[in-house]
Amino acid sequence: MSNGGVMGTSGTRAKARYNKTNYRQITLMLKKDFGEKIIGEAKKTNQSVNSYITKILTEKPSKLLLDVKAHKIEKLEAEKKALEAEIENLKALKTPIAPAAKIAPAAKNARLDPVSTSKLDVFKTDV
Repeated sequence: MSNGGVMGTSGTRAKARYNKTNYRQITLMLKKDFGEKIIGEAKKTNQSVNSYITKILTEKPSKLLLDVKAHKIEKLEAEKKALEAEIENLKALKTPIAPAAKIAPAAKNARLDPVSTSKLDVFKTDV
């Protein structure tokens, strides 16, 4: 296997095959100051830039995922409270139906009008 006319050693070729099979190389284009910041942070922790970025990518997403789940739970709890309040309001609006004996005499011959569209028109009298 030749690379630009120069033949590598068998060990170099084996490492290249191993890396090609087991790794994926990704190139990042970062603003210069941001790249320098990452390099500085990696040096502070005595890690290679690759190890530092890999650590960030493996640790931060799990924290991010927990934050997203916590936010969803808070949102669902708020929706639940709003729905419970709405149910209580609807219960408060619900008035008990008067017994038939207390209905006005004209309504004794009342019939249900299926074509009625208004809640106030439910009972029509046969007068």
